[in-house]
Parts: sequence; structure tokens; C-alpha cells
Amino acid sequence: MNLSEVKKILEQEKISPLKRFGQNFLIDSNIARKFAATLDFDEKDTVIEIGPGLGAISSIILQSGCSLIAYEIDRTFSKFLKKKFSSFDNFKLIEGDFLKTGLSVLRKTKAPASLFPKETAVGETAAQAPASLFPKETAGRKIKVISNLPYYLTSSIMFALMENREKISQAVLIMQKEVAERVVAVPGTPDYGLLSVRVQFYCNSKKNFDINRNAFYPRPDVISTAMKLEFLGEPRHKVQDIKLFENILKVGFAHRRKQLRKAVAELLGSRKKALEAMEEANIDCTVRIEELGIDKITRLSNVIYSKLR
Repeated sequence: MNLSEVKKILEQEKISPLKRFGQNFLIDSNIARKFAATLDFDEKDTVIEIGPGLGAISSIILQSGCSLIAYEIDRTFSKFLKKKFSSFDNFKLIEGDFLKTGLSVLRKTKAPASLFPKETAVGETAAQAPASLFPKETAGRKIKVISNLPYYLTSSIMFALMENREKISQAVLIMQKEVAERVVAVPGTPDYGLLSVRVQFYCNSKKNFDINRNAFYPRPDVISTAMKLEFLGEPRHKVQDIKLFENILKVGFAHRRKQLRKAVAELLGSRKKALEAMEEANIDCTVRIEELGIDKITRLSNVIYSKLR
């Protein structure tokens, strides 16, 4: 799908990209194919696409024969997608916000007899979405996710995927290059933060390639990056209490410039206990969380857990 084709569709359908939804459409078919090819999928897979827009990536996915569940928040584009893919039995469109609708679906485990009943094969509103969208023949396989992410929702969607990691095997995402740099950042660098630790704790991540501004319409102000996440079966390091670990990250990175012992003292209820915990974890009491690798944060979390029991 090139620029002239996109403009023609927008004119014919009397629709336009909305800035509030972060709609920037891929207009380079070579990039679209290259991006889709970074996702390892076949006809037995179920793929979720977040924000299909005009369906440039959807078309490529559907041709493989796999089941595609697309979440589109903009009803004007949903109407177009229903028409465009009306002949595909392996396409299901959910009209609604993935962060509200898709997550509840991901948490379900029981599969219906069929993923695509004839009466709802093409379009379905969020309110009509079934309890589960996974067919029996793929119920044992984890889903895969693909998306040209709205820039303003990138972190929120990535955190949501982390929360539902047990249902997902892979995700390939187009995001702002600066965010991609944060994902792969190492301790002690300016880009290292909450997103870095969470993604690296639950996934193997790889920056595949950068995408020039001219590959999109409307042309964004930033360079984009195609990134692949492979979700680990278990977190990278063993923690005694995952909620406590996440809380340490939240409290620590909320005040990343402050010494970590202050956050630990907040969790343990006293400065003395905090110093004891950090000494037991062999971590300097003056260190900031942004200086620690995931292994050390995990070790500290487990020490704190032992003292809270």
C-alpha cells in the first residue's frame, strides 16, 4: 500500500487519520512485508493485531491462513476493514480499545468450539466479544501480537502485554526509536528505567531495524523502530514474590535519582532494616536503582521478602 493508494482510500471513505488515536499508516509495502516477516507465525497460530488502520499489515498476516483478531478503536476504520476483509473467514474484528477489551480476552483460557462463527466472522463490537476467542485447535498455543503502535500508548500497551505474558509467545511492534532505546538500555545509562527492567525481566528483546519518517502517512516527527519481543517461559531471575518485585521497581523508579535505601526503608518501615537488607543483598547503601542490573534488584527483592515474612 503506497501513499497514493492510502490517500485514495481516505478520500473515498471520507475518513482521515486522527491525531488523538496516533494514526500513522505504513505506506511502504516493502517495510510492511519486512516487518510482518519478523513475526514467526503459521496457519496454526492466532495473531492479535492492535490498531490495524487500513489493514496493510493485516493483509499480509491473513494470507498465511492463520487466525487474525484485530482491535480497532476508530469505528470509521472498522467499517472499512469489515468490507475489505469480508471474504476472509480467518479474520475477526473487535471494535474497541485493546487496553480495555483485549486484556480481558487474553486472561480467558476456555476455548469455544469455533473462533469464527459465521454470524460474527467479520465484525463484532467490544460489548459482543465472546468470553474467549481461541479455537480448540489452537487453545494450547500461545498467541502472537503485532502492531504499529500509537506512539502515545506504547508504554501502556507494552506493560499490558507483560501482565499477560503467560498467554503470549511473541510480539513484534513498531515504536518510536527513543522508546526502543529505553527497552534495551543497560544500567547506569540515561535510558535505563522501569520499561527497560520489566521488558528485560520477562522477555528477550531485539531491535530489528529503524523505519524512516517517509514510510508513514501522516509523516511523524520521529524515527520509528521495529522491535521483536520473545516472552520467556519464566522470568529471567527467580523471585519469591513477583508483586513485591514489581512494587520495588515502581517505588524505586518513581524516585530514580534518590538513593534506593529510601525506597527500601519505605517498604520495610525503617532505615535500619533497609540498611540491613541492602547489606545482606551485597548492595551499596548509596546506590540508585538506575545503577542496578536486574539480577541485583531481584536479589534485593528476595531479601526484603524474607524480612517481611
